[in-house]
Parts: sequence; C-alpha cells; structure tokens
Amino acid sequence: MRKLLPKKRKGGAIPQLVSHEGTFPGSEYDADEEEFLAAIERYKREAGVRFPSYVECLRVAKKIGWQKVAKVEGTGNDRQPGTSEAHQ
Repeated sequence: MRKLLPKKRKGGAIPQLVSHEGTFPGSEYDADEEEFLAAIERYKREAGVRFPSYVECLRVAKKIGWQKVAKVEGTGNDRQPGTSEAHQ
C-alpha cells in the first residue's frame, strides 16, 4: 500500500483543517462515531487533505479495527439498512 503524501499547495501553506467537534450543533455522536471522526480528522491533518476519498475513509476505518461482517440470511440481519419491518 502506498503512503499518501501531503499535497503541495500553490501558496505553499496547507489550509487549517476544521475539527468535527462543534461543526454540527445539536448532533450527538456515540463512542464509535467519535472514534471514527477523530481518526478521519487525524488522517486529514497528517495527509494534508481536506476531503478524503471513499477509499481513504475505508482505509482509516480498517485501521481503527472495522471489519466487514458476513451477512447471515434468515437471522434478521438480512434487512437493508434504512428500511423498517413495515416496508418489507
């Protein structure tokens, strides 16, 4: 896996990155979400990017321990995210 280096900016300086804390007043995050957001902010700061790609976000998630769980049909875990029981 190649290491992503900070991008060189025309003016030489990398703009200050905004933290997720306080970005969306009223929104509450659980411990897992806080861990993921902090890891993304750390990656953005270290790599010097403002908007990481989906691939970069997936790499960050895997780095903090995320693993894909196999779908087991017939156990109630085969429902699509964002749907309710009434819509099936």
